[in-house]
This record gives sequence, C-alpha cells and structure tokens, in this order.
Amino acid sequence: MSLVRTMYFPADDAEEVPATGAPGLGAQAIITLCVLGVFWIGLYPPLVIEWANTASQYLLTIL
Repeated sequence: MSLVRTMYFPADDAEEVPATGAPGLGAQAIITLCVLGVFWIGLYPPLVIEWANTASQYLLTIL
C-alpha cells in the first residue's frame, strides 16, 4: 500500500523517483516454470494426454 500511496499521493509536488526492482527477475521465473513444465510433460506424457482427452470430451458434450 505504501507504494500506491507514494505513486498517487506524493508528500510534495516535486518529481518522484520511480520504484525499481531487480531487473529480469519475473522473466527468469517465467522461463524457469516453462522449462520445468516442458520436462514434466516429457516425463509424464500419458497423464497429460489423458487430461487433454478428458478436456476435449467435456468440451464436446458442451457443444
């Protein structure tokens, strides 16, 4: 909340310094999750295929 308060309700009218975080941390986390997902799909393909078949059968019953 303090970040939002600083952004929208500054203490004075002077120019505010933007809040900075670690660069690229979010991108690294997303790439790591994607790589782990690819390995998981490669190690357990029957489970993923069964989930996909179940989902497609469910969608066909809806349509």
